[in-house]
Amino acid sequence: MKPKGINFLEQHVEKIVIGVAGVIVIAIAGKSFFTDPNAVRLAGSPRSPSAVDEVLADKARSLKAKMDGSTSLDVETPGRLTDWLEQQYQGPRRVQAPTIALVAPVAYKVGADGAGFINTATEMYAEVNAPAPVNLQAATLSYTIDPAEVQAQPDLAARFGKEPPYDLHAVHVTAEFDGTALRSSLSGFVDGRKPIPGQWVDQDLAIIDIVVERQHLLSDGSWSGSEVVETIPGQLSVRDKFESASAASRLKDELLSEVVSYGPSLYQPGFYTLADGTPWSFDLVKRSVPKSPEVLDAEKRMRLAWREVERAQEKLDRYLKVKEGSSTQPTGDEHGGKGGKGGNMEGGQNPADDPSKETTRPRETREQRERRILDEGIAKARAAYDAAKKVLSELDPEYIGFPDAVAPPTGTGGTEGGGEKRGTPPPVSDEHNVGGGGMEGGGMEGGGTEGGKYMPLASTSRGAGQSQAAKGLFENPALRVWWHDIGAKTGTTYRYRLAVGLYNPFFGRESRLTESQQQLAASPIVLSAWSAWSEPIRVTPPQQFFAVTGIYNDQIDDRSASFEVYCFTRGEHRVIAVTCRPGEPIGERKTLPATQPGGESQEVDFFTGATLLDVVQRDGGSALNQRVQIIVAMPDGSIQMFDPGDPRQEEERQRLRSLAGRV
Repeated sequence: MKPKGINFLEQHVEKIVIGVAGVIVIAIAGKSFFTDPNAVRLAGSPRSPSAVDEVLADKARSLKAKMDGSTSLDVETPGRLTDWLEQQYQGPRRVQAPTIALVAPVAYKVGADGAGFINTATEMYAEVNAPAPVNLQAATLSYTIDPAEVQAQPDLAARFGKEPPYDLHAVHVTAEFDGTALRSSLSGFVDGRKPIPGQWVDQDLAIIDIVVERQHLLSDGSWSGSEVVETIPGQLSVRDKFESASAASRLKDELLSEVVSYGPSLYQPGFYTLADGTPWSFDLVKRSVPKSPEVLDAEKRMRLAWREVERAQEKLDRYLKVKEGSSTQPTGDEHGGKGGKGGNMEGGQNPADDPSKETTRPRETREQRERRILDEGIAKARAAYDAAKKVLSELDPEYIGFPDAVAPPTGTGGTEGGGEKRGTPPPVSDEHNVGGGGMEGGGMEGGGTEGGKYMPLASTSRGAGQSQAAKGLFENPALRVWWHDIGAKTGTTYRYRLAVGLYNPFFGRESRLTESQQQLAASPIVLSAWSAWSEPIRVTPPQQFFAVTGIYNDQIDDRSASFEVYCFTRGEHRVIAVTCRPGEPIGERKTLPATQPGGESQEVDFFTGATLLDVVQRDGGSALNQRVQIIVAMPDGSIQMFDPGDPRQEEERQRLRSLAGRV
């Protein structure tokens, strides 16, 4: 029955709502099936998402082709990319432009008509232009190497015979590198080119190698071509990484981490442990180089002042020794005891504590006066020594010969070259021939053995070198670097030059360089400028001889010359005296007694390879006071004349004589 008062719409409203909703659902479903609801208008026509992807892919391929070419990319403003994308996408739906990461200074060029550009390749960077090392020095030293070192390094063992002693003659090349000048060279514009980004420099720039070249003197007086001095067997190095790293910049992080782990060992390499177990020290090289005249004069003044300190101390010691043997006891006014004129009174009360009593200044006893004079003498001498020491320290901040310095451990050679010698000298000679003058450097330890296991050659800063190593590269105006050469032939004269190898901050960043500068990233190492060549240095052979006297006679068979021949072996110098006639070799093989009690006798080869040719008389001599020159054929075929009275020869002979036991 139809309810009263209700019309048709009210009676069927729910059916009408359901019907309308059904029609809408059917319409939406039909549109989704027959049309693409995601279509947009691109370049004036509707495009589906897949079609848009194809258009963008075409644009990307076109962009890549243009990037690979040599077309210049001139962009007025980076905003042109967004403007272009907005112009292409038309329609009610706004499409967000994709984000493109641009890595400066790689160049990008986009735009259908070639008119829209983004250019990030306008930056040109200044190249690394590191300053040349300065104060280059070269010194030659003789060592006897620990057998454990030889056994651990097959390449080193090949240099020696099967049995010890393992005597080695090396040249050490050292120089100073100015890190502050390097920083300055990297911080400014060069010919309009921007400096290298500071982040690249701070993260990557480090010393990773030392490159040394040598030339040897030819018979005509000219120099040979240059050859690179290789690393010594067992030395820490990253040279073998360079070639592979150059071909694969992905090894950058690996190479950098290795450099960080090696630290100063790459530019202050260690050397071999000596035969008595003493680690090699750079101090040995430092001592072998002649000092400048200014340093020598300051050193002389310092030693004279120290001698006055010792004399003043000796006077005090003698005085105290006499007082100890004397029956006179210290008076009360020395120790504040009971009694004594001017001393403390009974009960410990001092007249000065009682203001009601007048006091006078206690008279100085004779003993007090004597002690005061001695103490003042020591203080005065010490002040003079400290002043002289300060002057010397300013001239040579790393001077190691101060007599009041702490004695080094036994076996490190004491304070050789100045001060008291302590401990047993190491198996290293002071034998040297030096190019240049003046050298600074801290002590460095070499490799060795630990628990029977060979440890790689690595340098550990100590002493004066420690303060230097604590400074950063850019804060150090005189960073000491050095290199070892054990391939130089004894008896040959060489000269050396040195360059510092720095980690290349451009390496691994090819994508951030313009095409014209991408060659800067080819190698992980960049060299500083070369230093000047060193003064010529002759590698001292194991045997050295000095002409002592010569006898001239009209008959050549009656002429003769006497020589002192020194030989370095088993860590020490041995010496013999020989007399030769013209045509006879200088030296012989001889069995010598042991230098240590209970030791075995040793056969030592004193043959020098030189031959006496003649003894000639100089002008101004007489039969009783002959002045002669001795003519010798040297091992290299050259002819040399020796003057027995040459002071330069005599100075070196006396030095070696002090190190050798005379037969």
